[in-house]
Amino acid sequence: MSKNTIRNIEKSDRNKCILSNLPKTEFCILMLNWNTTKDTIEALESMKKLEMNKMEVFLLFVGEKKEEIERIQNVFPTIHIYQVPKNLGFAEGNNYLYRKAIAMFDPKYILLLNTDVVVKENLLSTLSKILENDPNIGIAGVTNYYYHDPSKIWYNGGKINKISGTTSHVEDKISTERLYQETGYVVGSCLAIRTEIVRKLAEIFDSKLFSYTEDVDLNLNVQELGYKTVVTSRTSILHKVSPVAPKNTPFRMFFESRNRILVMRRHTDTLGFLVFITNFLIFKIPIWIIRVIVSGNISSVAAIFKGVLDGLGLISSNSDYTK
Repeated sequence: MSKNTIRNIEKSDRNKCILSNLPKTEFCILMLNWNTTKDTIEALESMKKLEMNKMEVFLLFVGEKKEEIERIQNVFPTIHIYQVPKNLGFAEGNNYLYRKAIAMFDPKYILLLNTDVVVKENLLSTLSKILENDPNIGIAGVTNYYYHDPSKIWYNGGKINKISGTTSHVEDKISTERLYQETGYVVGSCLAIRTEIVRKLAEIFDSKLFSYTEDVDLNLNVQELGYKTVVTSRTSILHKVSPVAPKNTPFRMFFESRNRILVMRRHTDTLGFLVFITNFLIFKIPIWIIRVIVSGNISSVAAIFKGVLDGLGLISSNSDYTK
C-alpha cells in the first residue's frame, strides 16, 4: 500500500471521527432570505407543523437586518441565522449555509427550501420515506402549487432539453397511489438531497452559476453519479413563484443566457454541444432579444450578448451583475 493511500485512509478515518462526534439530525433545511421577511415568517410558521425533532433550520440574511432577525427569532427561536454583507447568489448562498450546517450537525439529508413557500405537515416524513425506500434516489422534490391559485400546478416534474438548452415543468397531476415517479430534474424551491452525495460533489452548487439553472446543473451532476431524481405528489408546497426577480431584467437575462451555455458545455459531448449552441444562437437568443425590447428593457439586450460571450469563455462579465 502506498504512502498516499495510507494518508488518504487516515484522512477519511479522521473525517469519520469528526462526523461521529457531531449531533445527528435527519434534515438540515437551508433557506435564503431575499428581502422577503414577511414571506419568510409565513414559511416558518407553516414549518412549525413539521417534525421538529427531525430538522435543523439555517437561514441566511444579506446585510444588516437586526430588527428583521429579531422578528424571525421570536417566531422560530431554534433557527440558525447568518448574515453576509453582500448577495452571494442562490448557488453560493446555499453552499455557505451547507458549510455551516455540516460543521454543526451530521444530517442524513439536506433540504433546500425557498422562503416564499408554505409547506404541508407531512413534508419531511414523505421525503424521508422516499429516500429511505430506494438508496438509488439521490434527489427528491414535491408538487408545487401556485400560492395565489392553490388548484393550479406550477411544477410536478421537470424536463431538460439538451438540444435547445431549455427546461420545462410538468403541470399534470401525478397519482398519489405511487409514492414517487422519476423526473428529469427537481426544482430548487423544495429539493431534498442525500448529504453523502453533496460530500462527493464537495458542495451543493457551482458558485459560478450564481443564480438560474444551478438546480438543473445539480440534477445532472447527481444523475451522472448514477442516482435517480424523483418527484412526489403525496405532499406539496404552495409557492409564490419568484417575487424577487422579475423577468427580462439585465441581471436575469445575463445569467439565463450564460448559465445555459455553461451547463450544456458540462453535460453534453462535443457534437451535442454544437447542436445545442447552433440552435440556441439561431432560435432562442433572437426570441429573447425581441421579448426584452418589446418589454422596454433595452439594456437587457447587452446583458444577453455578454452572457453568451461569457458562457463561451470569450469574456468575463460575471462581476457586472453580482454587485
